[in-house]
Amino acid sequence: MKPHRFILLALPTLLLASCSIDTLKQEQAENVSPIRFHTSVQGMTRAAYKTDLSNLNAFKVGALTNESAPEVYFTPMEVTHEPDGTWKNTITYYWPPKPLKFYAFAPGDLPVYITATAQQLNGFTVASKPADQKDIITAWGQGVRATPPAVNGPVSLNFRHALAQIEVRASNPSDTKVEVLGVKICHIPSTGNMYMPQSIDAYPAWSVTASSTKDFFIKGDRNAPDGDPRAIVTMMNSTEVHSLMFGEEGWLLLPQVLIPWGAGPVADGAYLAVLCTIHDGSGRLLFPDEEGLYGFTAVPIDTIWEPGHRYVYTLNFFANGGSAGVLDPYPLSPDDPNDPDIDPTPGGSRQGGDIVVNSPITFTVEITDWVNHGTDNTDIGF
Repeated sequence: MKPHRFILLALPTLLLASCSIDTLKQEQAENVSPIRFHTSVQGMTRAAYKTDLSNLNAFKVGALTNESAPEVYFTPMEVTHEPDGTWKNTITYYWPPKPLKFYAFAPGDLPVYITATAQQLNGFTVASKPADQKDIITAWGQGVRATPPAVNGPVSLNFRHALAQIEVRASNPSDTKVEVLGVKICHIPSTGNMYMPQSIDAYPAWSVTASSTKDFFIKGDRNAPDGDPRAIVTMMNSTEVHSLMFGEEGWLLLPQVLIPWGAGPVADGAYLAVLCTIHDGSGRLLFPDEEGLYGFTAVPIDTIWEPGHRYVYTLNFFANGGSAGVLDPYPLSPDDPNDPDIDPTPGGSRQGGDIVVNSPITFTVEITDWVNHGTDNTDIGF
């Protein structure tokens, strides 16, 4: 990745230390170089996924004086990427004698507040569909004016991803046939406040509203042909791992400590659910109760999601003595409760948390750091 940097050029005019920020802005001398910007975006695991340098067209940046009682030097202004590869400020500011610290973010339509006492985004809510979810990136930088005739070198703004990326995959090494039409992740708090990073290598911090839970659902197309990313995923007699995202890269959700579902009839915590049918080796229907429909089978999750990390949950059907999970406490689509493809009572009179087929699911979670691409693996077995 080719880095870009945030350049602050020297102001050769001395200003009185007692001047206010407004006075600093008014008393810029002639022949003073303006502040200029370049950026880098750290740790993309997939070149085409959301925000990287190829599609970062604009960001906003604000500045405070870097001192014990900081003052706002400028509130967030937009900086745009020009066709020649340079960055253009919408407002020209100059390097003052006081040291500065910078808070940058994209996309620029986010209502991020940069004041002397708080640098944060309040009440951000994750969109329901992956295509509508924002890939928030943030950066922090600092610099001090060089003593004339020296000029300042570039100050880097190294953007980092602020959300957690979630993907679901599955495998089935048994001779039991599993056909998957959709996947959802449920009871996830989805509104929170983001606190801007306070050092070059830091990620933003988050607080979430526990009551702001949402279910996120991705459904394929049962009529899509083989090879279409939205086609039904059929698994049988193979350890091959299949994506269950049906053409989507993944969800971008709030970093948080997940409280797991208690695997009972009430959806009281986080869980994954797969919309599927299950037939034994002879073709006999095992799940759901009605042939031609699909039902949700579920498993609790209790992962700690950190900003800038990618979590890949791999559901292992019928592996290592496992089976196919437990009944979903809310066995419907959050987008369309009357979806004609979904059996609303897939277990008949049984309740959420009851075993679907024999033993519960096992699983793994692969955690990929968007910064250094390191991985840890965690499997979820059914």
